[in-house]
Amino acid sequence: MGKIVSASEIDAIFNLPTGSTKRDIHRGKLPNAYKSVGVWLVDTDEARSLYEKRLEGLQSDEQVKASDE
Repeated sequence: MGKIVSASEIDAIFNLPTGSTKRDIHRGKLPNAYKSVGVWLVDTDEARSLYEKRLEGLQSDEQVKASDE
């Protein structure tokens, strides 16, 4: 289990647009997230497993575009 941080901190850690983590919580992509005192809390390991896959996909897309130029 990783560190527990707020959804907005996850946005910052993974350089996501504001609100992305909350959106994904509501879409069921972070099933272990929970709300405490009005703040969504997320395990960093769970977020890493979701967002690193996205980041890898974006990086490979950028590499393809760069090689096309």
